[in-house]
Amino acid sequence: MGTNGGKKESKSRVENILAKARELAALIKESEECRAFQKARDEVFADGAAKKMVLDYQKMQLAAQAAMMTGAEPDAALLDKIKKVGEVLAFNPQVAEYFALEYKFHTLVSALYKIIGDAAGVGQDLFEQ
Repeated sequence: MGTNGGKKESKSRVENILAKARELAALIKESEECRAFQKARDEVFADGAAKKMVLDYQKMQLAAQAAMMTGAEPDAALLDKIKKVGEVLAFNPQVAEYFALEYKFHTLVSALYKIIGDAAGVGQDLFEQ
């Protein structure tokens, strides 16, 4: 009975954690940050050209970040292209708003990661900067 009781209690805790996570997901989905971000995303992505530019820009940013994470210096041509595309995108008010709301939403998500990391005692170095 000792080991089965422990497994049942552990499963119950995991189920409880997952239930709370689903509650949190529902709260996030209803939040102004999420709703505004989704609305802006839908508006920008309704324009095929804007959607392509935004996605290409984000892919280039990701490629540069991946290079830096491996200790490599991102390609100068890539960095120049990121800068130029970013300048073009900044002139589109809908895209600029989308990026501002994306940042705001990701700030919320980062705060959640920090809370979870602090509770588990892991990943604290990542969020101290």
